[in-house]
Amino acid sequence: MLLNRHRLGFTLVETLITVAVLGILMAIAIPTFFRFVPKCIRTSCIGYDPIDYGCDKDAITIMKNEFQGIEVELRHSRKCQASWARSTVPCPAVIYTEDAQGQKYGLYAITRDGYQQHYGDMGPGMKLKACFQMPNQKPQCTELIQ
Repeated sequence: MLLNRHRLGFTLVETLITVAVLGILMAIAIPTFFRFVPKCIRTSCIGYDPIDYGCDKDAITIMKNEFQGIEVELRHSRKCQASWARSTVPCPAVIYTEDAQGQKYGLYAITRDGYQQHYGDMGPGMKLKACFQMPNQKPQCTELIQ
């Protein structure tokens, strides 16, 4: 005579295997997820380094000008919703972004050369212009993005 046993639930081994597989998947998924989530967004990015905060990963140049061989560009990250100035300006200049009201963001003083491009910290959004200023000279800026 055959007995028909119905199994209810999982065995301990099946449960341990499931937990182990889920643990491995989480160990892979969580760091990957946080790589694509910005550490800051818009105003919370003000004054922070775009590379340190991962905003450079999707950055594009939205405005670029050249003044007597010195390039200045406004870089923007859609992910972080923030922008910053990048320039080939030599030492001892200052680079920054500026909004329509004249508020300056990401002031970065070039203290040494040796880099092809220098960049400042971030400002909010993209309605900014990128500027550089040499000592005792007037600022040179891209057009203001509206």
